[in-house]
Amino acid sequence: MYLIHKTKASVEVESLKQISQITTLKARDYRVLFHLMGHLDGRTAKSISYKKIAKQLDLDKDDVIKSIGRLIDAELIVVESNEHVKDGFRFNF
Repeated sequence: MYLIHKTKASVEVESLKQISQITTLKARDYRVLFHLMGHLDGRTAKSISYKKIAKQLDLDKDDVIKSIGRLIDAELIVVESNEHVKDGFRFNF
């Protein structure tokens, strides 16, 4: 499971090995994934702003949307809603 601890993040080594074997992801998708690692975790869905991510990574918003779609297709992130967030994201590893 992926967790954020104030200034550090942890992920199981086996999860990293599995992620490295995904052949459908592009370099840009990994950039978005690493960026999300500073914001999401594996417990609670959180909302994200495509526009904000695009600006921070100097990418086009549509490219960020496509990358997040590929991360969902690869089952690295899932879309969830809860009492605080509608259509939020969380990690699935």
